[in-house]
Amino acid sequence: MRPHVHVVGFGTGPQHLTREAVRALQDSDYVLAVRKHDDDDLLRVRRAICAEIGLELVEVRDPERDRDDPSDYPGAVRDWHAQRVQVFADVVAERGGRAAFLVWGDPSLYDSTLRVVGAWPPIRVLPVSAGTWSLASAPRSCWQPGTGSCCTRSVFPST
Repeated sequence: MRPHVHVVGFGTGPQHLTREAVRALQDSDYVLAVRKHDDDDLLRVRRAICAEIGLELVEVRDPERDRDDPSDYPGAVRDWHAQRVQVFADVVAERGGRAAFLVWGDPSLYDSTLRVVGAWPPIRVLPVSAGTWSLASAPRSCWQPGTGSCCTRSVFPST
């Protein structure tokens, strides 16, 4: 089964996209990205990557996070992530096709994208480069939410 969601790490910029990451983006129908504010430099870089590949960027407004009660920061973040899951799920349900997320850094080490899309099997995680990052994020590419286990296939992509 081909992944429905690609989570693609791109390090500190588009120069760190691997060939495998580019192929995954080319296999996608669109990229989902959060617009955190009106002048969003991170979104601008994602837009440039999509333009280079000829891929549509679908922007969603980032849900507001409750910052009024610092005593329950973990709860506020959980609620915020749940809102993000719903916003992204609504877009994917409406549009269909294969979505991708462009993640700064490496998907396993930075960003909350894996927590947000982790409930959407199947996902495929593409690390920034080989080595430690690859080893850290490859197991997530076959994680099966709700089962507590990974699938039996190899976590290393075929080339």
